[in-house]
Amino acid sequence: MTRINSQKVYGHMSYTVKELSAELGVDEKTCSRWIANGLKTIPGGKKPILMMGSDIKDFLRKKDAKKKVILNRNQFYCLTCKAARYARRGSIRELGGRKLGTCRVCNGKICRTI
Repeated sequence: MTRINSQKVYGHMSYTVKELSAELGVDEKTCSRWIANGLKTIPGGKKPILMMGSDIKDFLRKKDAKKKVILNRNQFYCLTCKAARYARRGSIRELGGRKLGTCRVCNGKICRTI
């Protein structure tokens, strides 16, 4: 899943669902799901549904912040658990600019950028 670039949205402008989907390069159904999940709309209007750019930026920033996982010094990101985990002893190896290994909990792949 890719992150959406909220810099394409201007905070002082209002957007319809069609305009927002064209600007961000997502489907109109995605924008409708965002409204159902808490994206604020401008009250009073039925059709077209309008959203302020500043509200869109806040919503996308909060949505991305939920996905972030903070790693401590010796922790890795487990691709199976989707959480911060420690590596199994002796499983760590370096490949390019990353450290790879095996998760202690689920034996899945873990990685960390150096």
